[in-house]
Amino acid sequence: MQRLYYLTKTLQAAEHVTSDLLNHGLFKHQLHLIAKNDGELEQHHLPTASPLETTDILPAGEGGLVIGLVVGACACLGLYAYGLDIKTYWMAYVGLMVLCTSFFTWLGGFIGIGLRHYKLGMFKDELDAGSILVMVDTPTERRTAVESLMAHHPDAVAAGSGSTWNNPLHPAHL
Repeated sequence: MQRLYYLTKTLQAAEHVTSDLLNHGLFKHQLHLIAKNDGELEQHHLPTASPLETTDILPAGEGGLVIGLVVGACACLGLYAYGLDIKTYWMAYVGLMVLCTSFFTWLGGFIGIGLRHYKLGMFKDELDAGSILVMVDTPTERRTAVESLMAHHPDAVAAGSGSTWNNPLHPAHL
């Protein structure tokens, strides 16, 4: 799934782009709009982005999961080096692994909820200036059709593209 980014300067342009995309076969859950004041978007019944798309909670939580697995494995190796028999105390190993993984996943998500999503960092200045970011999720085979449709909207400037997949090993999370 591809994510296309477009910037508009006005709420009216964002409404026009959204309605046009919906009329051409896209679903509401494929459109995510972000503005400095999301309340205006909601008042106009536009599909706003969820906290999962605007904060780093998922990518940072996934990064915490990876770190937790590594820390848990090291802790289990420490138990083994200390001489704790795996056959007798297997529950201690499992519990330690679950504890480390759970804690670091929670910690990563807790840190991530306070951060803007790492993929939105390049749009910070435009969003602070009052622009509206329109994110369009589309299957790869429909990307050119969406791009040609958006070419008919002079108020929507193409601002980039990428995948909807979040990289848990992105340097922003480590």
